[in-house]
Amino acid sequence: MKVARWFIISIVLCSIVLFSLSCAGNPTVIKPKNPLIGRWEVFSYFWDGTWYPVTEAWEGFTTLEFLEDGTFIGSPHNGETFAGSYRIINQNRIEFKTGPVDTVAEFSISGDELTIQGGGNLPYGLLVKAYKLRKVK
Repeated sequence: MKVARWFIISIVLCSIVLFSLSCAGNPTVIKPKNPLIGRWEVFSYFWDGTWYPVTEAWEGFTTLEFLEDGTFIGSPHNGETFAGSYRIINQNRIEFKTGPVDTVAEFSISGDELTIQGGGNLPYGLLVKAYKLRKVK
């Protein structure tokens, strides 16, 4: 009787362990999607306390494209390009590395609009205080 009871308890425990292991499987790590990925066009910049629209006379960069590998490509008004890497520090701060000067800026995304504040040290940044960009579809 004692042996039968231990045998039943052992079977139940083994069943529970095997069931638990089969449910665990290989855990899938879900990496949050990077909201910056894609091409963005500058449509406004902040200078001297005022937001200005980008016009043909604008001499700063006109597009930024963020790639999945942590790099970005910028295109200024003159058709040249510049590149570097970026790292999202937290939900509203980004670090740009473009060579001799690294820039940490704040960013926010609302719909298809990206605002970058403090990116004036980017190439062709013209020491502008902030930019507004629209996602290119």
